[in-house]
Amino acid sequence: MLSLRYINKKNLNIMDQNIIIPLFGMSIGIILPLAVFVWKYYEGKGQRETMLEIAKHLDDPTKV
Repeated sequence: MLSLRYINKKNLNIMDQNIIIPLFGMSIGIILPLAVFVWKYYEGKGQRETMLEIAKHLDDPTKV
């Protein structure tokens, strides 16, 4: 078993810096598509509501 006093603290600091970039890249790969799906949902929400209102009153001749 290796004692903790033999571990070089410089190497741990460099390792922490080297792991940040890949973690950031992976998180962007998850966050970006989710953000686009949410954005597209809210962008089309008004259009869907408008189409539903038109469809409700399509067969009603008194509303024309």
